[in-house]
Amino acid sequence: MRWIGGFIGSIGRNVLIDQCNTTADTIAAKDARDVGGFIGGHSDTGGKSLVKNSFTEVKYVSGKTYVGGFIGGGSGAGSILSIENCYTKSDVYASSETTASSGGFAGEGPQYLFNCVSYGNVKSPGNAIGGFIGNGYVQKMESCYSYGEHVTGNNQVGGFFGKDQTDTIINCHTMVKTVTGNEEVGGFFGYSSTNFNSGCTTRADVEATGDRVGGYAGYIKSEKSNQLYRCFAKGNVQSNGEKYTGGFAGQAVDIKILECYATGNVKGNQYVGGLCGYYGNIVQCFATGNVIGIKYVGGLAAGGTANIENSFATGNVSTTSHGGSIAGLGIPTLTSYGTGSVGGSGDYIGGGFGKGNLNTKKCYFDATANSELSGNGDGKYLEECIGLSTPQFAIPSSFDTWDFNDIWQIDVIEWIDIYERPYLKWQLEDGQASPIISIAIENQISESVVSSDQVLVTIAMPFGSDITNLALIFELTDGAVLIINDSIQVSGVTINDFSTPLMCYIVYPNTTKSGQLNLEENAQDTTLWIIEVENQAHLLKYSTTEDGGLLNGGNEQLVEDNGTSAPVEAIPNQGYRFVHWKNTAGEILITDNILVIDNVIKSESFTAIFEIKTGISDIKNNDFSCYPCPTKGLVEIKFNEYYNDYIEVFSLKGEALIKVEANNELSKTIDLSSLKTGIYFIKVGNKKIKVMKQ
Repeated sequence: MRWIGGFIGSIGRNVLIDQCNTTADTIAAKDARDVGGFIGGHSDTGGKSLVKNSFTEVKYVSGKTYVGGFIGGGSGAGSILSIENCYTKSDVYASSETTASSGGFAGEGPQYLFNCVSYGNVKSPGNAIGGFIGNGYVQKMESCYSYGEHVTGNNQVGGFFGKDQTDTIINCHTMVKTVTGNEEVGGFFGYSSTNFNSGCTTRADVEATGDRVGGYAGYIKSEKSNQLYRCFAKGNVQSNGEKYTGGFAGQAVDIKILECYATGNVKGNQYVGGLCGYYGNIVQCFATGNVIGIKYVGGLAAGGTANIENSFATGNVSTTSHGGSIAGLGIPTLTSYGTGSVGGSGDYIGGGFGKGNLNTKKCYFDATANSELSGNGDGKYLEECIGLSTPQFAIPSSFDTWDFNDIWQIDVIEWIDIYERPYLKWQLEDGQASPIISIAIENQISESVVSSDQVLVTIAMPFGSDITNLALIFELTDGAVLIINDSIQVSGVTINDFSTPLMCYIVYPNTTKSGQLNLEENAQDTTLWIIEVENQAHLLKYSTTEDGGLLNGGNEQLVEDNGTSAPVEAIPNQGYRFVHWKNTAGEILITDNILVIDNVIKSESFTAIFEIKTGISDIKNNDFSCYPCPTKGLVEIKFNEYYNDYIEVFSLKGEALIKVEANNELSKTIDLSSLKTGIYFIKVGNKKIKVMKQ
């Protein structure tokens, strides 16, 4: 059984589907292939078909192979299928234990994909499992995005692509949190032979039991003139396999990795690197994570077959043998450095490299962090890997023949290091021309956070806020326009549902029609952004009745779910008395002026109610007490509420002896030491109490 879809089973040749949608709880076909939340597959041969401006919201899509949240199978032989401006919200499951070829958006990719999004988790015991596409023969895809908690499979598992055989991928991103599998597992690609890949990102943590595991790609190789450009991985990577684990790529063969980086910590066994476990050609790249392994371990790379050029690593390295802050093995490396400390108990432990290489030139390591190590663990070619003190890293002349005009610049990047170091000019310049000047939502609980790669904007709202009906308040650079769901946004006016992250575009349009904008024809310099709104805490608000009093403890506070609020004290003004606290529903909570809320489960407002005092009758019986009694001099008077009036001391004959004033006080101390031994009356309001003076 095959071709099962929520909207249509299969799409033939020369078909246009525009502005269509489908919703359902489940599309389940246990033994079927080509199962999709919107389209089962593309069954015909020849012709051109287009699907655009459509979506599907199916909670659960399942089948055996070629299962996708939007489309299951790809294109028929000789046909061309394009999908544009579409999204799916579905969890996907494929039951095959061999080649399952399933993904959050597509089981098998069509020829062209533009501006598409998948929301949901993907799981299978089989191979070729991706957060967006399982198995792809795509010619070009651009500005696509996958979001989910986890992607789980066996081999060739990726946060975006399981098994990729695409020609060109540009500006695609995955926000999947965790990717798990066996072999060839990566935060973006599990396996890839893509020709050109630019501007793509992942933040997924990657966990695997086998070989070839990477924060960006598990295994990537070139079948043409392959190049990765301006891509990055931010997740942590851990593998229990024998070899090839990297913060960016587990194993990269015959490719050029240009201006890419990884920031996650990496843990593996053999061939473990902060950027690559085993690599092709690394140019102007960097890695910042700590690296742990058993053998062949490097802050930047473990080993490889080509050059490392103008690159650096800052993470600490821990290994048994063959370790260095730059690389574990002696590999050709030019004008690069490592600043992390290197620790190991076995052979070939060096400040820069585990072993030296004849073709390594002008490399440096931090001698302050590695005072007992030489540049190369085998003691060879030491003149080409020199130790510098931490202060020397801030001096350009310390780096012989390095290019500080076009490639390097001394600076401080605080999230990497507090010290001045050489940094790559592209990383200092990249992202400085952000089109977003400011972006916010009314009542958000903290500053909006824009990711360093300018892909993700995170806005935190009070826990329990209705985030399905919110308007962005933003300011963009001159000429820029913000687009969400093909609608031009008006700051503070246009309403959107932020219950799932929204893909938006910031463009500089040429023309628009009726509020709609054709991105491909009418926009220049299109930039993809993701707006993610989070419910982070409950917001408690406090106020008082007008002119009645003040609050000690603030007017707002954030409290975790089921947490306890900090105390807030209601203090009456002169001539007023505190009555009670009320909540949002007008219910009386307590008559005590100090309010503490336990087990907070929602955002709420509280009002301190005060009323004008009418005179001495406001102080009633049992409203104050005196201590000690008898007293030798000082006596403390405690009130059950804030008191704003006089306290008087009388003799038994009614003579007024002492008079003091209390101003919004809960207690007052009176000195009776000047009085003779005897019994006296203390008068508060309309009440008198006897006190003995010794």
